[in-house]
Amino acid sequence: KRIDQVYRSNLKGVKLLQLREDTDWNYSYFPVVFPSEGKLKETVKVLNEAGVFPRRYFYPSLNTLPYIEYSACPVTEQIAKCVLCLPLYHDLQESEVMEICAIINGVQ
Repeated sequence: KRIDQVYRSNLKGVKLLQLREDTDWNYSYFPVVFPSEGKLKETVKVLNEAGVFPRRYFYPSLNTLPYIEYSACPVTEQIAKCVLCLPLYHDLQESEVMEICAIINGVQ
């Protein structure tokens, strides 16, 4: 929860997950949505160069998989191209989160 709060307080230029009232969150992921897939890819490149390896857990949109009959889901397809899960684990240090935020904010 502490790391989640550090991310939320310091990230700029990305959309953050908004939880509904009375939702219990387990803090297992920290997804952010970039303005475009190009901006996501640019940010991933810079993060990787700094030794940070986020994941595209929710990509591609499941309705686009080749072994599923395609059904258009334009909102899901767009978000799947722009969402990235940032590092989040029990011994991640606040200083490391601040560095990740600075990199992301610098690319935006």
